[in-house]
Amino acid sequence: MRIRSLAAIVAAVVITAPSVGQTARAGQADTLVQGVTAYPGLVAHTQPDGRVFEARQFGDESYHWMETADGYTIQLNTKTGFFEYLRVDDKGHYERTGLIVGRDDPTAAGIAKHARESKSVIEQKRAQIDQMLRQGAGALPTREYYPNSGAIPILVILANFNDTTTSTELDDFRELFNAGEASVRDFYNEVSYGAVSLDKPPLPGGPGLLTVRCGRRWYPRTNRACSSGHG
Repeated sequence: MRIRSLAAIVAAVVITAPSVGQTARAGQADTLVQGVTAYPGLVAHTQPDGRVFEARQFGDESYHWMETADGYTIQLNTKTGFFEYLRVDDKGHYERTGLIVGRDDPTAAGIAKHARESKSVIEQKRAQIDQMLRQGAGALPTREYYPNSGAIPILVILANFNDTTTSTELDDFRELFNAGEASVRDFYNEVSYGAVSLDKPPLPGGPGLLTVRCGRRWYPRTNRACSSGHG
């Protein structure tokens, strides 16, 4: 299979793909759909002093928190730019300790691992965020949204830079979108807990790739003009 050689491809763009974080229709805020849970893997973060640590995020858009690789709950101090270790105060809320992740020793300071706010605090924060999301959805102009369950059709456009070539075949894209545990269809089925099933997209025949106007090196720099045929 040639899927791993996709570095030369600009994109396999899914247009009008379902969004699992929107209401089914503006004005129907009572049917707010929850977003997917946070990426479970470790992510590297760099402190302002150059120290690097790994952490993972938990939760969803209504309530979330972070832990270091060894299980200490942390939070970004937006005033200093440093991630700090957290503890729980006597009212069940998180509070920053002033101890810097990667520099200070949380064990010596008696900070417990896997610190969690109280159930009542979590419920209160979730309710506040959910209310904000519902109010935002109600303020949107009336328009149709994708349903959040059932078989959903999608449109796929395959695109390539004007200064790159690829040997990837359409069958590889069909497999990427439609077949196996690593496919796009499988992803939406998993994050919707089985509620969404994408219809197999009708990929184009013939050459199958739309050549975009600019070169590969232009697209991260959209503040400058694109000269056709040049990066």
